[in-house]
Amino acid sequence: MQSIAPDRSASAAADRHFERRMFCDGRLQLPDGANIAYWGFEDPVNAPGIKSFPSPLIRMREGETAQVRLDILRDARRGAARSPPLGSAHTASGEVLRVASFDTNIYQWQPRAAGTWLYQSHKSTPHDFEMGMYGLLIVDPQPEGSGRPLAFRRGPAYDIERLWVLDDIDPTWHTPRPATAAPAGPTFDPKYFLVNGVTQADAAHHSDVAIIAKPGEKLLIRLLNASFSLLRVSVEHFNGNIVSVDGTAIDTASSPWTSWIPVGPGKPVIMSTGSRHDLLIDLDPSLNPAVTGRPYKVVFEFLDLPRRTMRNANAPNPLHMGRIETTITVAG
Repeated sequence: MQSIAPDRSASAAADRHFERRMFCDGRLQLPDGANIAYWGFEDPVNAPGIKSFPSPLIRMREGETAQVRLDILRDARRGAARSPPLGSAHTASGEVLRVASFDTNIYQWQPRAAGTWLYQSHKSTPHDFEMGMYGLLIVDPQPEGSGRPLAFRRGPAYDIERLWVLDDIDPTWHTPRPATAAPAGPTFDPKYFLVNGVTQADAAHHSDVAIIAKPGEKLLIRLLNASFSLLRVSVEHFNGNIVSVDGTAIDTASSPWTSWIPVGPGKPVIMSTGSRHDLLIDLDPSLNPAVTGRPYKVVFEFLDLPRRTMRNANAPNPLHMGRIETTITVAG
């Protein structure tokens, strides 16, 4: 991906324009009653006031010049506590109107090839990332004659796309300034585990997570490990192939010495923090025969890095176990 100097005098010349506004007052209500603070970037143009977790997707095509206008809370940029800084102004009646104070940065770049990426806080600290200041960034290939979307240029077509963003939450980190227990910061000990902002309690059937497809369709599943755990992903029953890793396509057409990475039924895929894998599953009955209407499990396990064992495996509440399940169902 090539960075180019932003042309502030002719920003209209960019092919794609996005706006993001930093917020520091998100609240995530969890099924056990916990209310967790989080930060992120809202889209003030297309979804004003919506403070999603994770932050909204940025999407463009390869070769396009993209610009993002980013409004940053002024005190946050100086590293102060991240509660929303407020300025003040006086109305005609003399009342004080309190308003958030922002600085603005413009970012411009031109991606050369399709792939799955992520954007995050420009400070890129572990605390910012844990608080939720990130989102997916997808670069699509230029369209080709068939009209079907492609995973990458000259790559496989697909019918259904699903984004799975995995994260874990340690409540002690979700404060403006987490208490420092060691020179590197407090020990990370997550208590909650999410996919697309959804916990184990709802992931199996949530419309943003579970997949329902038809026989013969092709699925492209874009996975991002946004947790501070090692992630183990297992798909029951289906054969698939990883066709792209960390934004780089496994392009067998231009590089015939390469090959996709096969993933058999139940074979685990291991992902480190920040990594992205694009998984292609072809539901052609001759390749992946399936019982119509039966939900097949997809299991995400969050592993402790040194021991490579599932986090909180013996937790009495399944919500606190480092395991999430969702499903892929082939409908008639």
